[in-house]
Amino acid sequence: PRPIHRPAARAAASVIRTRSSPRLGGDCWFIAPPLPGPDTVPPSISVTGFRSYLDCPFGFYLDRVLRVDEPYEDKVELDAMEFGTLCHDVFKAFAESPVKDSPEGKEIEDYLLARTRQEFRDRFGKNLTLPLMIQQDVILQRMSYAARVQAGLRRDGWRILDPEKAFEIPLAGMTLRGRIDRVDRNEKDGRILVIDYKTSARAAPPE
Repeated sequence: PRPIHRPAARAAASVIRTRSSPRLGGDCWFIAPPLPGPDTVPPSISVTGFRSYLDCPFGFYLDRVLRVDEPYEDKVELDAMEFGTLCHDVFKAFAESPVKDSPEGKEIEDYLLARTRQEFRDRFGKNLTLPLMIQQDVILQRMSYAARVQAGLRRDGWRILDPEKAFEIPLAGMTLRGRIDRVDRNEKDGRILVIDYKTSARAAPPE
């Protein structure tokens, strides 16, 4: 069983045992996950959650079933997920904006940069920490590049069809839920383009 400090745990008493642990500085809660069964299978799961389960079933149990919270810390910088979420929110706002069909790189860039700065202000206020200032600058550089890519797509006939497309697939008695970041359609030949935003240095292949 994995030790979980008392203030962080939110779980049913049936899966928790308390044990004194001098090494960890006092009493801890030890969580023993129940065996899989009809009563413990969730009715649905997201694509991200399914990936999390495949990576570590116990970590999935702590995070998605018991909802164990991480210790609170003052936000001084974005973690990897928050970094990606902020970029996604900027792109989604662009895909719903009046300039979404523009073929002009400068017009697209102006919108993306302004929206990025607004997202940082809305989340963290005007006085950013040094790490947040650096991260904002990194995202601004990426948005400038994305503006050129988007302008090229538009000139090639691609028009945004859906800025966010949800889907559900039956999977072993559950429902696998997911979301496609963006769907475009080519005005010239009707082809469909599925876009998944990635902000990591090396994106994994779709398969």
